[in-house]
Amino acid sequence: MAPQVTLDYTEVFGYKNDSLTPEAYVETFPSPDMLGNPNVKTQHLLVASTVRQLSSTIAVAGRQIRAMHVLYNPDTKKEIARSSGHGVLQFTYEKVEGVWKIAGLKASNDFFDNEMRGVFPSFPIIELKL
Repeated sequence: MAPQVTLDYTEVFGYKNDSLTPEAYVETFPSPDMLGNPNVKTQHLLVASTVRQLSSTIAVAGRQIRAMHVLYNPDTKKEIARSSGHGVLQFTYEKVEGVWKIAGLKASNDFFDNEMRGVFPSFPIIELKL
């Protein structure tokens, strides 16, 4: 990963951080506030991709995504909340010392079914800086 990573979930959660360490970026997704919650089940389907090299050191790749998220009650196993989203994930890559590395992720959404906050009510509850 690049020395500094951007995570832009503005369209999903109203959250953006332009200066994450690689460690903080990686720890975001398996955190208990996101996909690390054992009561959340997800499926992410990535399909059509495009890649554009913007300069000798910057490239972007867009990937269509359809993601389903379901939150279950841990005791009854009944569904509490459900949300699916359709959109594009844009990854930014930066060439660092001759190697292409992830420098950012931006999630853009065409539409949501239901409310993502019902599944992930506390994201981002932790300060994502290590």
